[in-house]
Amino acid sequence: MRPPVAIVIGLLLALIAALLWVDWRKPAAAGGVSAPDAQAAAGPVAESVTNLAAASSEGTPATNDAAFSGMPVPVPDSAIQTVIADEQQIQGWLLSRGPEALPGLLGKLDCSSAEVRGNALEALKQLGDRQAISVIRQKAEFIQDPDEQARFLAAADFLAAPRYGE
Repeated sequence: MRPPVAIVIGLLLALIAALLWVDWRKPAAAGGVSAPDAQAAAGPVAESVTNLAAASSEGTPATNDAAFSGMPVPVPDSAIQTVIADEQQIQGWLLSRGPEALPGLLGKLDCSSAEVRGNALEALKQLGDRQAISVIRQKAEFIQDPDEQARFLAAADFLAAPRYGE
């Protein structure tokens, strides 16, 4: 090796070592940024962490879970509970793929919630039963929202499409 090449390689290695050493020396609590800069960048998150730390030092449980803080836990209203129950029922039918799955999913297409109807359509597509095609197309005729009607028709077309090997 020629001496100038060895000197350049040595200087590069020294520079890399110096950069690594400086990186290790940065304060870990601020993630490598000075404390004022880190708090300004974090904004409300840093403030809530500070409040949480202060609360835990006062003997208050250090948790954001309302069940442990003595505060009342918010209960969703009945409409949200109904949607959650419908979603769980759709999930159960899809996972079971039993004989009640197709009629149950087709029944959810009449639900008042557009989200539940959309999830029932997706579940019917995953189920892949072509018996649903005519029912989906019939229900699409009575839907007022053009976007939702397009989703229904697209789901029917998806189920009607030929499958691999057919």
